[in-house]
Amino acid sequence: MTGKLQEEYRDAILQNSEESLIFGPKGEYWGIISQNNEDFIFPSPVNLSGWLDDTADWLGEGTSILEIGPGKAVLAGKVLSGKRNAKNYFIADISEGILNYAREQLGQMQSPIKTHFIRGDLNTKNPLREIKAGSLDRVILVNVFGYLDPDIALSNIHRLLPRGGLLRLTVGDHEAFTRSEDYDPNINRQYVRGRKFHADAKIEPLGYTVSADGKKVPFYGYRRNYSKEEIETLLDKNGFATEQFKVVVIPKELWLKVRSLQSNFRLNQEEEKLLEKYGGRPIWDIIARKK
Repeated sequence: MTGKLQEEYRDAILQNSEESLIFGPKGEYWGIISQNNEDFIFPSPVNLSGWLDDTADWLGEGTSILEIGPGKAVLAGKVLSGKRNAKNYFIADISEGILNYAREQLGQMQSPIKTHFIRGDLNTKNPLREIKAGSLDRVILVNVFGYLDPDIALSNIHRLLPRGGLLRLTVGDHEAFTRSEDYDPNINRQYVRGRKFHADAKIEPLGYTVSADGKKVPFYGYRRNYSKEEIETLLDKNGFATEQFKVVVIPKELWLKVRSLQSNFRLNQEEEKLLEKYGGRPIWDIIARKK
């Protein structure tokens, strides 16, 4: 694997337990990305028109709904632009920069749905105190779950939903995840590598990995992934029953465009084979119901 961690950092990290490893990057990392439109691109299913339409319809069926990690606010915009049952749309993120971007994108929209923006870190206990327990109908996280402590995050979401309330997650396919050059099997994580930040961005890396050609590459956090069985087990033990487990494919062209924005862009042979096999990068689309 070319995601090899430099020895000076590996020993310190491996002394930690699996649970104590830091998960996603800090909010400042995402805030800087949101300031650079050229780089503010994610390999997200919101870029697929069919998935976007269907998911906006699904989310908008709830009266009070929550999106955690809005990205470019594409899904939120789609929900707000249609005729929905929703009355209140809560949008939460760890980054004030991301929330400001979402406010700007949605601010001019005319919609009867009231939007609420909340800054909160789902890796902490009870970060969304503004939302009353059991008051939401539906919660969605698009490509966010891998940055979270799963038990803490699911416990926080469980509090917000009544019995029968719905949770939706998109998570990267496990096979593709473990074939990535950013994956380190020793800690079962991908490294969130440095993007091409604009010149005045001052983001301190968490550490460095070594690329195949021997160059130091900064990383800013970790991304965790799970097998299908692990996901279902996590959901079950945290009070959710899995109702849907579908595969959605991010087209190869979009995936390559996102990867090209990384300063260390290079696909290994295993990644290239998987892209050809699926015609892109597969992700899982999961719906679970609170028991």
